[in-house]
Amino acid sequence: MITSAGQLDELTSVFVPKHAQLSGDIQALIPLADDLESLTTKAAELPGKSSTVNASTRDVSTIAGPLPDLIAAVTAHSDRAAPTVGGLSTAVESVTTQLQSIEQNLGAVQSAVGELGPRSSAIASTLANIEEEARHVQVFGPLLALIGPPVNSLNLPPLGVPASGTTP
Repeated sequence: MITSAGQLDELTSVFVPKHAQLSGDIQALIPLADDLESLTTKAAELPGKSSTVNASTRDVSTIAGPLPDLIAAVTAHSDRAAPTVGGLSTAVESVTTQLQSIEQNLGAVQSAVGELGPRSSAIASTLANIEEEARHVQVFGPLLALIGPPVNSLNLPPLGVPASGTTP
């Protein structure tokens, strides 16, 4: 109970700042109360979304279940393949070395055959002469086949008959 105006003034001086602070605090709580309503609505959606997340997590877990065994199998295959890959690498190196050698030999053959190019006409002419001369003695082929081996076994010196176009 208030017994005097002084006492009322004293109580008012205490309540006025508290009232001002309470009024300010209430003003700050109004947006929070609005946000709290929205937050409550969102919180109501959480159980359904949480069930969806749990189901998705179970699906991922189920799908990922075989991965450790598959990774182990791939690792084992890789370990077994390493010597084969090493052997393959060695074989490829050997083939490469052989191909390089063939290339060098082909270069030497090309160089040697290249020297024959300017003389190809003379070589063709000589071969044509040999072919023509062979046609002349072709009829004696069966006879030479019969007497050739016994005569050759006598080891007789050459007759000294010059070949056509050459001297002894």
